[in-house]
Amino acid sequence: RIVSQWPEQGPPLVWETKVGRGFAGPSVAAGTLVLFYRSDNLEIVETRDAVNGSEGWKKQYPTSFLPQYGRDDGPLCAPTIVGNRVVTFGAEGVLTCWDLDNGDVVWRRETQRDFDVLEGYFGVGSSPLVHDGRVIVNVGARDDGAGLVAFDLATGAVKWKAVSDGASYSSPLVRNIAGAPTVIALTRFKCVGLSPDGD
Repeated sequence: RIVSQWPEQGPPLVWETKVGRGFAGPSVAAGTLVLFYRSDNLEIVETRDAVNGSEGWKKQYPTSFLPQYGRDDGPLCAPTIVGNRVVTFGAEGVLTCWDLDNGDVVWRRETQRDFDVLEGYFGVGSSPLVHDGRVIVNVGARDDGAGLVAFDLATGAVKWKAVSDGASYSSPLVRNIAGAPTVIALTRFKCVGLSPDGD
């Protein structure tokens, strides 16, 4: 049974804040919490102190995404934090690398435009995987052999493309298989395993 509220003896409320629309869960690293949501026609990324909720930086960019079904038009992908970088993947495929310290845009890729991707029913829903300096995302460009794409974390340049298949709403992960790191990803119709180099 799922309860709708904490019991009286449950954990105390430390802080709270109102945010916009979306299903992108918060991410936390080294005491910094990153939120990713939509308000009006903007996708917004903001940071807060994870302990006391005090505001850090807040950045935004325009979005015109509308889902083919339903009314949930906010981002679905939790931010990925690695070192002093945070990577977000918006509902219409805007992949952005931010400086975690000050919110500056390090680089940005519009994956649906860059790879001629057919839009999913509910938008992009696969959180980025960062491994060994590569940002690996479920782009879903089946005709371009770019179902999965790895971008350079420092520059946003394409490191490799693999798999001719559409995207799923599952996030890739890395596991050691037979002693070697392996990227495991569910695309729309396949489960694939690749080396972090794309082989």
